[in-house]
Amino acid sequence: RQCKASTGELLLTFHQNARNHNGGWIGFGPDDFLYIATGDGGAGNDPKGHGQDLSTYLGKLLRIDVSPEKGYRIPADNPFKDNANSKTKAKPEIYAYGLRNPWRCSWDKKTGDLYIADVGQNHWEEINFMPAGKGKGANYGWRLREGDIATPNNKAGGKRPQGVIDPIYVYKHGSGKKEGVSVTGGYAYRGPITSLQGKYFFADFANPRIWSFEVKNGKITNFEDWTDRFNSHDKKIKTIASFSEDNDGNLLIISHNGQIYQVTDKVKN
Repeated sequence: RQCKASTGELLLTFHQNARNHNGGWIGFGPDDFLYIATGDGGAGNDPKGHGQDLSTYLGKLLRIDVSPEKGYRIPADNPFKDNANSKTKAKPEIYAYGLRNPWRCSWDKKTGDLYIADVGQNHWEEINFMPAGKGKGANYGWRLREGDIATPNNKAGGKRPQGVIDPIYVYKHGSGKKEGVSVTGGYAYRGPITSLQGKYFFADFANPRIWSFEVKNGKITNFEDWTDRFNSHDKKIKTIASFSEDNDGNLLIISHNGQIYQVTDKVKN
């Protein structure tokens, strides 16, 4: 389906303080609503506290209904729909909050669970897990929390807020086999390769590694490192900026260098 520029419609705008932490991910959920993941507005350690501030769109997961012919509606069950006139002046589009720079979110096509990979500050990278139907009003902690601890910067970190949801997985900064600098979220595999079913794949942009885990009863299991198996001509895939899926569920790995790789079953000679 083609779309002409002249038919475009501006739905939502918001100002960012700096050039970084844009988030920039959008996607339709299983409920057919449009979800928008936004960064905290930039600079280091979220100096304006956007992550925990419900009066701004920054550092949030937004949810809107774009089915009207013009404009959009606020879904009736958005958690802050009726709080716009309260002391918090909460934005009704907000579905969840406490994010720093969500770099690639995805739904599990089979379960409807949502994975939110969130780039850390100086110490920890994290992946948040939103079980299907249970994420309304979720607080993932930033800027008070980096990973599952108080943000090490004493001007930003704080006690664990009541009801905050800790990441399902964290890894520290470094160059080791389970370390990195900037997480790139992927997908729970639901393609044609039976042995990969249900594994959530993700990577690190700066330390070229690809990992997976499975979620069972709200906990991760079967952590695996795929770096040496997912390669191109026996070379590591570097600067992984994103993942994607095709219509058959095949997993695609997207390099910032311009290449797109497809995960395939091992070819038998």
